[in-house]
Amino acid sequence: MSTTAAPRPLACPACGKAAPSRAHFCPYCGVTLKSNAPVQPTAPPQITLTQASPEAVETPELRRIDLARIQAELPARYRVERLLGRGGMGVVFKCRDESLDRVVAIKLMSERYAADTTAQRRFLREARAQATINHPNVATILNAVISTNGRPCLVMEFVEGADLKSILHKEPGGLDPTRVCDLMLQACAGLSEAHATGIIHRDLKPSNFIIQRDHKGQEQLKILDLGLAKIVGCATDLRTITMDTSKDLVGTPAYMSPEQVNGTAVDHRTDLYSLGVVLFELFTGRLPFDSESLQGWLYQHLHAEPPVPSSMRPTLARFANLDSTVLWCLAKQPHVRPSRADDLAYALKRIRRSAPNPQDSGSAFASDVLATSEPLDDRSGMHLRSAPDIAPSSVLRRPSTAEFLKVNAPGLEAVSTTADRAQFLKHANAAEETEAQQKWAAAIEHWKLALAHADDPGAIARRIEALDRELTFEQVLATAGAHAAAGDWARAEAALRSAASLRPGDPRVEQARARLPRRLLDAWFHRARERIAAFTDGPSRQTQIRRLAVTKARSGDLDGAILLLQVESHDPELRICGLAQALSGAVQAGHREGLRPYLERAIAAASNLPDPAARGRASLEVGRALTTYGDNEAARTVFHNALTGFVACSEAGDPVPSKSNTHNEAIWGTGITTTTRRLPRLGPPEKEKARAQAISAVATAQAQAGLPQEALSTAYLIDDPWNRALILVQVAQALAKAGNTLEAERIADQITFRLPKAKALRAVAVSHVFRGEMEVATKILNDIASPEERAPILGFMASAWARRGDLAQASQYARDAYKTANEVPGTVARIDALLNAAEPLLTVGKNNFGASLLATAGRLVDGLDDAVERLHGLLRLARMRVKSRSGFYPAYGAVAAPGASCPELMEALRHATESVARIVIADERLECLEPLAATIASAGAYDLAQDLLSQCKDDAERSLVYIGLASGML
Repeated sequence: MSTTAAPRPLACPACGKAAPSRAHFCPYCGVTLKSNAPVQPTAPPQITLTQASPEAVETPELRRIDLARIQAELPARYRVERLLGRGGMGVVFKCRDESLDRVVAIKLMSERYAADTTAQRRFLREARAQATINHPNVATILNAVISTNGRPCLVMEFVEGADLKSILHKEPGGLDPTRVCDLMLQACAGLSEAHATGIIHRDLKPSNFIIQRDHKGQEQLKILDLGLAKIVGCATDLRTITMDTSKDLVGTPAYMSPEQVNGTAVDHRTDLYSLGVVLFELFTGRLPFDSESLQGWLYQHLHAEPPVPSSMRPTLARFANLDSTVLWCLAKQPHVRPSRADDLAYALKRIRRSAPNPQDSGSAFASDVLATSEPLDDRSGMHLRSAPDIAPSSVLRRPSTAEFLKVNAPGLEAVSTTADRAQFLKHANAAEETEAQQKWAAAIEHWKLALAHADDPGAIARRIEALDRELTFEQVLATAGAHAAAGDWARAEAALRSAASLRPGDPRVEQARARLPRRLLDAWFHRARERIAAFTDGPSRQTQIRRLAVTKARSGDLDGAILLLQVESHDPELRICGLAQALSGAVQAGHREGLRPYLERAIAAASNLPDPAARGRASLEVGRALTTYGDNEAARTVFHNALTGFVACSEAGDPVPSKSNTHNEAIWGTGITTTTRRLPRLGPPEKEKARAQAISAVATAQAQAGLPQEALSTAYLIDDPWNRALILVQVAQALAKAGNTLEAERIADQITFRLPKAKALRAVAVSHVFRGEMEVATKILNDIASPEERAPILGFMASAWARRGDLAQASQYARDAYKTANEVPGTVARIDALLNAAEPLLTVGKNNFGASLLATAGRLVDGLDDAVERLHGLLRLARMRVKSRSGFYPAYGAVAAPGASCPELMEALRHATESVARIVIADERLECLEPLAATIASAGAYDLAQDLLSQCKDDAERSLVYIGLASGML
């Protein structure tokens, strides 16, 4: 009789752990299982991604890494010693920091992050925030850099030890419960510190906990990869939980929380769910759920009830509250779980105290842990289905008199009489208790009472002074937080400076500073919403609503942006346009994941609008959003729908999009233009102009999407040669900017008018300069007679020679650019030419070559009589000053004022703020306020932000300032 062999379990190629038969993904690390390879009984434990495991074996796959290439990619101060491990996000090396002579671990991210400059900026920003965490149970981030090949690198402390995955591999039945409690108490302490700074881990699992021995030989737990999923753009609080570009899971399915699976917003309670899964596994030796497919894992996290741990391991029933504590963490709803890591820590302490007698259970417990001087306080306001009876984390066991004497014996020898000793102990005990709870004011009062009974009052007085400084320090930090919550940037920054002077080097100041931008953003969003709600509905209000929605989306709050549009935008067309602009802003800020359903919804909604003009405007915005998202094929169809709608309505004189305001686009830095302004019904002359504007907008958008043939066909729908030439200029510029130089040059040759052709050839020449084709660029330059177009090309050529190291050529071209720019007629045009020529030089750091250009432009701006033109000139000059100071725009979220290092920048911004008072036309004031506020915020000029707010005349102006500040802070 033949028998069919049972399917053998799969072995994960990354971690070596057994997976269910026929499984497609490893439940422990999320790696795709590509073959039905059986589990090898001698499979080595997984090498922890950021640390070295004593049991780690260097596999042939790891040895294939070219260490010499890696050494050339890292900064020179780090010398690569050996490879530690590989993961889905990158590889980890043991290195020596030769500058400080210490061993570090460097995680070099995957090459797929090298081409995304937005992800790199986000990586550095998030890494700086996490580097402020200084806790013994969190692996410290020492540095964050971008390698020579553009890959993000994390430099972390090197910890020698074994991770919990490898420990579980040796003890498949589960660890000793008391040991689990001891280790997870340390994990709770580290998470509590991280959550207090607003950082969520998002991918807790046994391989992210490493165990080492401290100087006393005790086990010390370290949390690894804190928030790394968010740093590299693989955070699991996304709209979808699918696969990334490498076809591996985003996140680890066995440890995902239900809200991660749902794609809803996550908070610190997500980590507590994952920690609950880890607790279950450590206690029982197995996971609470089991599945053969990704869908099965996700379904169980959402709907299945986990088993009781003691049903998997009966000996766990001896520990009071163990089952209910684990199930508490595994609650499906976040509000049912522990509210803080400290609450879970308190529950673990109670489990440990309830351990059975060591002689009965075989567990090793210290006798002083079993005994308490007072019964536990079982107060609890929680009424949960499976929650244990847990008191708030602030209710801790009071130290006994014997413990207090043991700790404070040296300081108590000077106490004279027995009565004094008793009184001193009474007040000192109360002081120690309140001090442990960080109730500084109460502790000071108790120490003052103890002071009257001490023979050595000096020591107690010094303790009171220290506590008083701590109380003052925390009050100042609280004041900074209150000002930030109120949106008062200047006072919040002043309070932080005061706190830094009180406690130099205190990490809490840096933590508060790292949280300041987010708190200010939330406050400014709230205040802008309040101001917008205060004035009458109309085009101005709808425009501000869309701008606020775009800014919220850029900050990562896409849900808030969509909700705002749904509540406040009653016109379907305006709501669709606002959604498209918000999606574009989210993509440009690096928030790409989970946007596809919204884009599909916008495409369908735009195509269903009955009015052809509205359908054209909405489709144009949706097409731009698709281009920003990178789906140019879908954009092709949507742009065709927009063009069809415009052509259908143009003969009837219906409204069409207005021309883009490129000046505001450049200042806001969003790349988003407002093309939804309604125009009145047009007469025959205006009708042709409006039709040309609509077709121009579509042709330019098609060119930006990399559709040159469609853009050219659209441009030739215009009969008027001059208007067609202007459209061809925009198409050529868009193609040249996208790198399609040959197509741009071909289109430029079709332009017969001299000035438009010069503008198109300028874009082509600059594109050749970027490609290093200097001779071709020089030939094109000789064919351009307009000094207004020649000066920027000369500036780009000077910057190109400077990058090559030929400073003589660079200096000559910079002088030619200065001379040519001064030949431009008209003050405003000359200012633009000077700044256009200076910008490429400042971008490559050649400030000395651009100094004369900036100085001349500054003098011309100061002499302008028109207040609006002067303000715009000052704003652009201020942004050039920022480049001359640092070589690039300041990092988003910067809050440090640059006034001390760049007085010219502050002077330009101050004059711009003063110019607002000279503008009397309401529309002109509204046009200037938002870009001015954005520039002030991006430069970190918090004092000027308050001055600008004080000049606002009504709610409409104040809301624009708040939106601009938020945009600049981002």
